[in-house]
Amino acid sequence: MTLLVQGSTGQEVKNLQTALNYHLPNSLPPLVVDGVFGPKTRARVVQFQTTFRLKPDGIVGPVTHKALYSFVDCDHHLLTVNNDNKSLFQRANLFGVGDNPSPPSPFPFPPLPRLQLPFPRALPPLPPVLQPPRLEIDPRLLLLARITKFELEAGQQTTFKRDLNTGDVEREVGLFADLKGTVWSKPIGKNVELSAGGGMIVEKRLKPTPETETSVYVFGKAEVKNILKIDPLDLAKIAAEAQIAGKPGSKEPPDMSVTISAGPEVEVFNGKVTFGPGGYLEYKTNGKEHTLTPGVKITGTFHF
Repeated sequence: MTLLVQGSTGQEVKNLQTALNYHLPNSLPPLVVDGVFGPKTRARVVQFQTTFRLKPDGIVGPVTHKALYSFVDCDHHLLTVNNDNKSLFQRANLFGVGDNPSPPSPFPFPPLPRLQLPFPRALPPLPPVLQPPRLEIDPRLLLLARITKFELEAGQQTTFKRDLNTGDVEREVGLFADLKGTVWSKPIGKNVELSAGGGMIVEKRLKPTPETETSVYVFGKAEVKNILKIDPLDLAKIAAEAQIAGKPGSKEPPDMSVTISAGPEVEVFNGKVTFGPGGYLEYKTNGKEHTLTPGVKITGTFHF
């Protein structure tokens, strides 16, 4: 295969643009299939590589090429077993996948005989009594399941809450587990990614008094990463996240918060697991009370 980079042109770039539109149907507008590898095509390649946990360098090499075109692998030889007098192996290679299919070679068995009766195009319908009920899945649900990315984050955090109304400061220590589903994401340039979705978080407070809280939320997030990266260590990952969260079954108004966090992060298992320490600053309000919470935490995240 040819290595494709920004500035490449030709039919292979058209194939690339068509494949990117197939794999990223939620990215609007779709790429124009013009055979020119420009900035928009490169940004879409970075988005594809990020989605499939590949190195987001915007270059279509062997690994990215395999991930892009894995969906065209199929057995075509079953459609061509009766093509004139050619051997079965030769007929199979007439429909080989790729730019350089393997050359024909002799096959030890004679050609299969041609069927004398036409094969029916469709089976006759069953009587209404014998027909099983039809189960159909909404295509929108299939699309949502295909584009949703999940991550499970867990760790320990220490916070220093300051009530902006009274000036009181309170120190808390607790554990948390956060299941997050990202239904929309979009890379901005090489180092910034925007995303949105929802999730559920369970927090177990250890100090000053034991207490467990469960909340569900929707979020919008902006991440800046890979600026100072020495594989597998990202030295300066920064994230800003806005949330609207509420407790299940509670009649209290939802909490709104904005959190800014930063810290080093280590990636293992091809980016599927990340962990590291960090610091954060959170502003939270329910319309009546306002709190500003600085803190530190150590977390591990599993992406699936």
